[in-house]
Amino acid sequence: MDFGGLPFMATSLFSSGIGPNLENRDPAFVYAGRDRLTTKVRLDGQYQDYCYSAQDDWGLDESQRFMQSYVLKESYMLPPPTTRDDEKTKFNEVYTYNEAGTKAIKQQLMNKRGVQIGYYCSTRTGTERNGEPNFLSENYAHYTYAIANANHAVTIVGWDDNYPVENFNQGTYVNDVGEKVSMSPPHPGAWLVKNSWGSGEETFPNKGRGDWGYLNEEGVHTGYFWLSYYDPTIDNPEALSFDKSNVGSVYMLDQHDYMPVNDVYGTTSNKELKEANVFTAESNQQLEQISCQTSYPGTRVKYEVYVLPREFASPDKGQLVASGETESYEFGGYHKIDLETPVPLRKGQKYSIVETLITPENGYAINIPIGLGTEPAKEDKESYWLVGIINKNESFIKQNGKWYDCKGMEKELAKKVNPEDYKDLAVDNLPIRGYSTKLPNLDIDILSAYYPVSTVQEYISPGQLAEFDLDIQLTGDEGQLPDPSAPTEWKLDPLPQGMSLETDPSNDSALLKASKCADTDLFVTIGGLTTTVPVKIHPGIVMVKSAKAGKKKLTVRVDNFKSVGITGYELRYKVKGTKKWKTKKFSAKSTKLVLKKLKKGKQYQVRARAYYKSPKGNILNGAYGPIKTSKKVK
Repeated sequence: MDFGGLPFMATSLFSSGIGPNLENRDPAFVYAGRDRLTTKVRLDGQYQDYCYSAQDDWGLDESQRFMQSYVLKESYMLPPPTTRDDEKTKFNEVYTYNEAGTKAIKQQLMNKRGVQIGYYCSTRTGTERNGEPNFLSENYAHYTYAIANANHAVTIVGWDDNYPVENFNQGTYVNDVGEKVSMSPPHPGAWLVKNSWGSGEETFPNKGRGDWGYLNEEGVHTGYFWLSYYDPTIDNPEALSFDKSNVGSVYMLDQHDYMPVNDVYGTTSNKELKEANVFTAESNQQLEQISCQTSYPGTRVKYEVYVLPREFASPDKGQLVASGETESYEFGGYHKIDLETPVPLRKGQKYSIVETLITPENGYAINIPIGLGTEPAKEDKESYWLVGIINKNESFIKQNGKWYDCKGMEKELAKKVNPEDYKDLAVDNLPIRGYSTKLPNLDIDILSAYYPVSTVQEYISPGQLAEFDLDIQLTGDEGQLPDPSAPTEWKLDPLPQGMSLETDPSNDSALLKASKCADTDLFVTIGGLTTTVPVKIHPGIVMVKSAKAGKKKLTVRVDNFKSVGITGYELRYKVKGTKKWKTKKFSAKSTKLVLKKLKKGKQYQVRARAYYKSPKGNILNGAYGPIKTSKKVK
């Protein structure tokens, strides 16, 4: 973990429930290895402890992984103070000053939030050892006067609009293409920046060498420096806001995006896009907050929470239990949303969070977490790389009116980020999370004939009516009782033809009737707590009425099951005395099937069953009827 990384990695980790932790809260969080080994340096002719050694064991117990002193509430991905144009060659045309970025950083500082940035750093004042130009003056005023990319992360903590140009390096510099450029910024103004290389005002382990940063009144290096507003390498400014009121509290976090991503890439469309994550509650819990990630300033978010059946067709095929719309977020970033009405969830209950990100132009966006993949890391002999693990039924994207499981879409999502080098990218699940508090143990069971049922199931034939007397049974911790005034709701979703649900005045029981095949879900809600039970009405036993032998053919007639809404029939047949069955399917529009090209002089055995293909795409099969044997085929 001492490899470094981009500033967004901190947002990724904090939002996933990992840190930050104050060192004085627990000895385990002191920034040192288990044995407190240190690295030594020589300074002014003497050795001193410089920092805790990377050679030590820095591991923490697994129980401390998700401990937090504060919980991330929101991040603000700010516009940079300068924008670059790599198409142009002249230095003064390479970048353009963006005053809106400067104002945005100042706004965060006024709200008592430091702003993390990336920039291209010079480590020391004076001439660089590798012969590259030095951008840091003896006053520890930094201005990058050559084309470069950010290579270090620091924190802006203040500013001075009148910081003089004269404090930066003076003169001109001839770059690689022979152009003369000024070594000082075009105008006054600089950020006060805290670096991480130690301070002479501190003691070990925060002192470092103690010889870096501008001097205080006592002539001691402070670890701070000044960075010009106009430095073209300032990149990825971001501020974080934490909830400090929940220290010592416990919450449950449902998430799928565990990869500590380098960035979240936004892609847009004029056609409606939706993104969703599906979770399973690990205990009885109350969903109180959800999160979203936006990439474009001015984005607003519509959200929906659904309680889902065990077998769900899509993330929005369930009971809608919460919905709303946020105000437009001024900046992109990570955002937490408080639900107006918390959602109780049972242990094992599936639920979904569906989000629609709407840009200021009334377009639609989705956000794709990305990182450095395996192949480029190995080619560049890097010591680490990232792997995103997307499982089935976790993350979904809706486009062109259809939901797609992100499992299997990794290549397509990577291409949205980088059409040419998509193989270099690791892609993770969508950045949508659910935040819950634990509820006492109280469960709802559905009883049929006095026994709890996991599925309400029956087989039905023409002229029959399936009836189920259903009751509610509540179980839970001693003394944990439901509110007697809490409303009880019974609902079939979807409501198929030929099915009805009658509840008694107390709503503690219901009568379910079915005259046709069906594949639906029964939702029962008491005071916001919901349970779901699949309801599956299969076709009954189909009899083969006749199997008339003809010239190398067999005409088979079966019972007419069209009135119960079947999709079709499945016929199995074989030569009598053999073991291998063959299968033919035919539509419910006919009760007759002619089997052709049969063997002359052979008797055939046939049996049949009906099947129902539901709107969910499930196949509900009936049972095979008895075998019927034909006469010899002519």
